[in-house]
Amino acid sequence: MKESNLPAIAAELNKRAKGHPIGELQEIRKKLKKLHRRPGNDIFGLQGRSKTVFPKWAFHYGGRTELQFNIGEDGSDGAMLRHGVAFSFAPNQTLPKIDVLEPKVRLFNDFLQLYPEKYATMRMWHWVGDKTRVGDYMPSPIPPERVKKGVFVFLGKLLPIDQLNCDSILNDFDELLPLYLYVESGGKLQPISLPTEKAFSFRPGCSVKTKATVAAPKLSRVFLTSLYVTMRCRRPFMSSLHPNSAPTTWALNSQAASVRA
Repeated sequence: MKESNLPAIAAELNKRAKGHPIGELQEIRKKLKKLHRRPGNDIFGLQGRSKTVFPKWAFHYGGRTELQFNIGEDGSDGAMLRHGVAFSFAPNQTLPKIDVLEPKVRLFNDFLQLYPEKYATMRMWHWVGDKTRVGDYMPSPIPPERVKKGVFVFLGKLLPIDQLNCDSILNDFDELLPLYLYVESGGKLQPISLPTEKAFSFRPGCSVKTKATVAAPKLSRVFLTSLYVTMRCRRPFMSSLHPNSAPTTWALNSQAASVRA
């Protein structure tokens, strides 16, 4: 039986992410947080002050106060690897109080209530401290009594380490990106169907053409492309709900406008 090597897995995910929407996570964070510069180039921080990779778990750089993309052994002593998103309600120097996460939990709950089938292939579980694991259960809103110090809530998958497939993990991260966007934008960035002069067309390889629909603040071509690839190339987000709807895109709730990509 293989054992996990979290730093090596995180490094490989960083490397392979360049071909996935999740590879633009730090650019997305820059836009959402209105940062002066891009926080970094990788999902996971491997060293120095930006380190977010540890022997048994890792979360995305900047994720301690966010809905975090997370990988970890999940108490399996290296036999299993979890991947998905999580809320960690364990205070530390970066997160002295968990209050900042409470409105994000409400948005997480809103999203799962709006799109209850979106993550039907994933499961949720939670840890109380380091020893008590509760789960697995279907994706569902997080109850208030679970939002307390020392609890870790996870949504994703847990697989044997000998079934490790980095591209599959990144595909699942891509699928979770709409949830992250909704939560971290304060509910302002969400899927809606908007007509365009010419809808995006996709050929093998997911190449993108001509138009996109988006709202202020202006978002980069890379950001828009990553969103469209997420929505259209990874099991279309709204297709099961509205098979005949106009192409689904992401836009802010107010002052939507069409701009050229």
